[in-house]
Amino acid sequence: MARIVNLIVGLATACLGAWILFNLVPLLFDVAALQAVLIVLPKKYLGMAPAMKITLFVGILGIGIASSVWAGLSILRASSTAMQRINVILLIQLTITLIAAEGMARAGAAFELKAFSNLTYYINPACGDRYFRMARPMADAVSTKLYDPLLGWKPAPQPGKPSGLHWPAVIDGRPKAWFFGDSFTAGVVSPEDSIPASFEALQPDRQSMNFGVGGYGVDQIWLRYNQESARIPAKSPVYIGLLTSDLDRSVLRYFFGFKPVFKAAGADFQLILPPTRDDITRLANAPPVPIHSYAFAALRTIAELVSTRFDRSETTCNNAEKRAVNTYLMDAIIRQANARDHELRWIVFVSFASFYKPANWRHDFIKSYLDANRQVYLDTKDTLRRAAEIAGTVPESFYIPVDGHLNATGNRAVAGALAALTSAKRRSVRKD
Repeated sequence: MARIVNLIVGLATACLGAWILFNLVPLLFDVAALQAVLIVLPKKYLGMAPAMKITLFVGILGIGIASSVWAGLSILRASSTAMQRINVILLIQLTITLIAAEGMARAGAAFELKAFSNLTYYINPACGDRYFRMARPMADAVSTKLYDPLLGWKPAPQPGKPSGLHWPAVIDGRPKAWFFGDSFTAGVVSPEDSIPASFEALQPDRQSMNFGVGGYGVDQIWLRYNQESARIPAKSPVYIGLLTSDLDRSVLRYFFGFKPVFKAAGADFQLILPPTRDDITRLANAPPVPIHSYAFAALRTIAELVSTRFDRSETTCNNAEKRAVNTYLMDAIIRQANARDHELRWIVFVSFASFYKPANWRHDFIKSYLDANRQVYLDTKDTLRRAAEIAGTVPESFYIPVDGHLNATGNRAVAGALAALTSAKRRSVRKD
């Protein structure tokens, strides 16, 4: 009996130790990556200050080393009854610790203590809509958005802006440049400092139409473009702005509000519309989705930290679905642009964390797709890196602290590069 218990514990701890060391030890030999994931990257996917992340990193690395050592002892002394007793005691203590942690977390959450109510400890925002359903009460989400039966939500009409567009305030008779995207396209600064408005100032022969909407995924961006495309004249420039995290939103049914979603149906994808207004009202009064086990959710977070080398945004959850549906959506945008004879161009937006991340599959995926389909696009990561070098500053100076969106200076830098790209494209067409 002792031999069986010790061998099982030994093999289990050997696998645990090898897994931790295989993933984390390479970071020790890459100072830039280590500094990025422990100090520079924002709190979004972990919710911890750098000191806490460093402590957690050292602690998990210590567990990996201790597990490897203990595995060796358990296997070498497999027949020892003393080792068996120690292993049984450790298993009992581990069980008690998990039960105590569960109770502590539930008590902390009940008293709304910050350390126990931070959802990023337990739920990864990149892994589904559960985080967003719990992070913001549905009734609040419903009250702050103008319901749309196709798009989920859209901007509300404002005084002087009956269309709800962020820009322009007044539509004139000039030819138009059409912009679609999320909040990076819409802009969170004053309307005249948004990318479309700044682009118009550099290309005054066309008036920019800003159809960007905060929170949109690639699915909603496609649907909004499709909705407007019939009234966009042939040969008009159409700009599609994609933030890398828009890929995650395309598989969500709920993102701070109910939204449309495309689900695989055989070899195709089927559009599932948002709930009706009455259904949303009913759902808003439903109890929130609970966390069934804080202890196991925390263990899952730790597992993600190890497997993603402390960058949980790089988790591979739902990646196959994300790649498939976003490929389908971008294919649809290209087909529609070709059918309407629109001059399609893309803007690839990144968070400031992307300048320090050791990896970013979303950015690579979008660029690879656009290159493979011979699309004209602007990579704002390159644009802002060059702008920072010229200005003698750092890329995050173009972003709003904490908020994470581009500030007015960042928007102007992107608009300038976009205007140069557009002018170069026009010269190339004339030359051909």
